[in-house]
Amino acid sequence: MAKKIDKNDSYRVGKKSAAVIRASVDVGLGQDGFVKLSLDNKPLLGTFAPVGLLALGTADAVKEKLLVVQVRVTDVSVMTNRMSVTVRLTGGPSAKSITVPAEVSDDGDSVLIEVFVLFRE
Repeated sequence: MAKKIDKNDSYRVGKKSAAVIRASVDVGLGQDGFVKLSLDNKPLLGTFAPVGLLALGTADAVKEKLLVVQVRVTDVSVMTNRMSVTVRLTGGPSAKSITVPAEVSDDGDSVLIEVFVLFRE
């Protein structure tokens, strides 16, 4: 079974109710990753990384909802067994990046990284 890493965070969407909140996901250090995004248990996307800025909804629509980003990162680099996932959020008063580092012990191993983001005003 792949190692699992969880990260909990929040993102301030602000008071501009019509502002569009967006998320992007990238896997670092030359590794491969498969990304699943869901908002309040509703699947939004399942695709290979990277994921460009995806519109999640307006600030009013996402406020108090939970974004779940699941990324299965597989070590494919011959240079390193280290890896990272970066989730970038925009549309609120300021952009935010959440980076989660990981490392596997054997070439070809995978890590499941889950990032939970609560949207708040």
